[in-house]
Amino acid sequence: MREVTLFWKRARLVKSDVGIMCEVCAFAEFIGYIERRVNNVRIILRVIFNEGFGIDDLNNISYIQCEEIMLKPQGNENEWILLVKLSHKLTNLNARTGRTHTIPGSRLDQEGIHYSISGSPLSLKLVVGGAKMLFKPDRVSARGLSAKKVANSGILSPQQIRIAKAAFDRGWYNVPREITMSNLALELKIARSTLSEHLGRIETALMHDLFGSFSTSILTEEQEALLNEQAFGGREESDEIQVELDRVFAIELVDDTSTFIP
Repeated sequence: MREVTLFWKRARLVKSDVGIMCEVCAFAEFIGYIERRVNNVRIILRVIFNEGFGIDDLNNISYIQCEEIMLKPQGNENEWILLVKLSHKLTNLNARTGRTHTIPGSRLDQEGIHYSISGSPLSLKLVVGGAKMLFKPDRVSARGLSAKKVANSGILSPQQIRIAKAAFDRGWYNVPREITMSNLALELKIARSTLSEHLGRIETALMHDLFGSFSTSILTEEQEALLNEQAFGGREESDEIQVELDRVFAIELVDDTSTFIP
């Protein structure tokens, strides 16, 4: 498992299709997914608009649609929590791999876009290759994600990390799932009921870590129901994208965060 951060300077972004996003938003941060499949990526976004801009301007961006205002600015704050649908080419490519995920905290700020994703090395090369083809980043940096770092965070116990990693590697969290609970329990040599309990506690711990800092609920009943749906099958294919990406996958990720990709 590795983590890659792609960075584009804000001054360069004005020359891309993200330039209008920079005009509308002073700050935008990815909080988490609501739904994730090709051509239908719905996320929670924390936004600070530039003066004179608002929701209507955001909706005028071709690849963004605000579906719901989840939290309006309160007091002297000017932050919005929004449920938005994204259809940008890079967003769809990330969803298409099925094995890469945008990391919460990825953001557009005054420096530029910090786009962090995690996944297998091969899948990350797919996304980075596509990004270079669409609009070459100013910098691409990579680092490994070890179980030791996760364990030191205190969120999960060593046993929970072992089970979560095994479940992830065997496709339990893929859409659709690639392994049943029974088969996963057999591979891990534990009872099915025990595995179910462990996975439930793992998911609860991670959700508390992600959303526990919010003082106000930002999910409606409909959105909570959507999170429980399992019918996310049916990935679409695009021969055109595949042919183009086949030409750009000969890239090397770097471990030095100060290294610039030529």
